[in-house]
Amino acid sequence: MNAKYSAVLRKTLRFVAGWSLIVVGIVGLFLPLLQGVVFIILGVIVLAPESPRIQRLRDKMATRAPHLFNKTLLFRQRNHEQ
Repeated sequence: MNAKYSAVLRKTLRFVAGWSLIVVGIVGLFLPLLQGVVFIILGVIVLAPESPRIQRLRDKMATRAPHLFNKTLLFRQRNHEQ
């Protein structure tokens, strides 16, 4: 596969996955079965490398809810190792 095509595909998948997690998180804020905040945090972490605005939001979330933020970082690290 072409390196440029691969980079565009990765960026597109990151965008779709991140926003999908955020939408599920917003829905989860109103449904008792889903933990909406966790999905929103995961979506922000997925989108952070692509957007300076999301990076600032991620940094703000890290100071407000460090225990949740640290759990999501551990989750991300485990998935990258596999």
